[in-house]
Amino acid sequence: MCAWRAATICTASPAAGGAFHPKVVLLLGEHACRLAVGSGNPTLSGWGANDELWTVVETEDGASHPLLADLAHWLEKLPDVVGMARWTADHLRELAKLLCERHTHASACQGSGPRLVHNLHRSLLDQLPSGPVDEVRAYVPFIDPEARALRALVDRMSPGKVTLGLQPRWSSYDAETVQNALDGRAVRIRLLEETRMRHGKFIEWRTGERRHALTGSPNLTRAALCESTEGGGNCELAVLSADTLPLLPEEGPSTALADLKGRTLRPHPAGDGRALVLLGAKTDSEGLHVLLACGEPAPVLISTSPEGAPGSWTEVGPIPPGRTEFSFPTPDVPGAAVRATCVRPDGSSVESSVVFVYSPVQCARRSIHDSGPRLRYDYTAQALFTDEHAARRFEADLLRLREFAADRSVSRPSPATEGAAHAVVTSDVDRWDAYLADCRRMLGLPLTELALGSVQMDLPQAPAPGWTVSAVTSTATAGEDEDDAAEAEGEDPVEAEAPRVPSVPPD
Repeated sequence: MCAWRAATICTASPAAGGAFHPKVVLLLGEHACRLAVGSGNPTLSGWGANDELWTVVETEDGASHPLLADLAHWLEKLPDVVGMARWTADHLRELAKLLCERHTHASACQGSGPRLVHNLHRSLLDQLPSGPVDEVRAYVPFIDPEARALRALVDRMSPGKVTLGLQPRWSSYDAETVQNALDGRAVRIRLLEETRMRHGKFIEWRTGERRHALTGSPNLTRAALCESTEGGGNCELAVLSADTLPLLPEEGPSTALADLKGRTLRPHPAGDGRALVLLGAKTDSEGLHVLLACGEPAPVLISTSPEGAPGSWTEVGPIPPGRTEFSFPTPDVPGAAVRATCVRPDGSSVESSVVFVYSPVQCARRSIHDSGPRLRYDYTAQALFTDEHAARRFEADLLRLREFAADRSVSRPSPATEGAAHAVVTSDVDRWDAYLADCRRMLGLPLTELALGSVQMDLPQAPAPGWTVSAVTSTATAGEDEDDAAEAEGEDPVEAEAPRVPSVPPD
């Protein structure tokens, strides 16, 4: 049983203007946990085609790990430094609380080993050791145009030798500024193969026979490595490890620094520097709620899509000028992806990045009742009223469910679910949404939508009976009354589809 119902992809905007750049995946269950911190974006390239670098922690039987405690601390502090939707901040703090509970209840574990480092208040470079060291080896796909971060790194560590990995056509660098940054040092350039885009990022250093490494999201740029988030830099997340194996691949030719040629810097899109930032979208029983980082002088059009693909977008409505938060009725065609577009007074058009709809119920901490009894099958109205065998099976299944629900004893919650034993409701979850979620779990989506949902349905006509009940008869059974009511319902049932994962173009 998972301790949380669904994943949250956090959309945030550092207040000082840097990029929100961490990459972290957490799968948290009642007794087991998987944490991955690395370089891969949640795209087809990041989780498929690219060569990425991840640090993965696995725990079982309620155990914990220092990285989980570090992550809890980071999640707790994150909303104070970067701008994000209120519901996202509440969810991250709730997740931090759950990680702290797990870490507190777990058996003691060693404090040594990999640790999580971030730059919310202090630059990553300031958290690296001062030199001298014997060797520094590094690979990142992006080096800033002036190579300032590379220069700052070697100035701090004073390495006797530097090996820099590059993909000649695919890495982003300026050979002249790299040469200037490393001038006067013993340097070799390792030209890596270009069979796959290497998007993994690492800095490793050696003193004697002992190696250390910094892996995660930061590139060799000033905003990533040399500045804190609150000081105007990116928001980055990395893992600092000791006694690591060599990370730079032993492939491709080496060349002298003086022989490095080319300028492969990737151009930035032109613009006035003021992006349209959609911080989040939330759906509940009251509708669709969206939040912008700042208001616009013109209306901002909100659109939704089931998958984010071109041609699949449906307009929901405009946010009035100057407003940052607005609510819409539940769209006729709900979508998992939301975007904002705006035509500014100067005639320029801007479009936000796609955000994923947040559902408080689907992302709430699980209750112990989530593993309770439920119907064995997802019955549909079509089957119940046209298939005698399905109807009898449904009746027996419903009786079984009643007995289980009445006799079931409540087990003691584990530390991961303690505090959520009596309700699914957490912050931002209203009781009606939680009730609907319980109904869907126990009865299935088709019957819940038929009885309580927004989908209008016409029940199929049952075969004409060979008898009728007189209009003056007052002894009709409850079952007959239900049949008469059922025949008066609306349209044919609509088969519900599970929402598909949005398809976002690779970066």
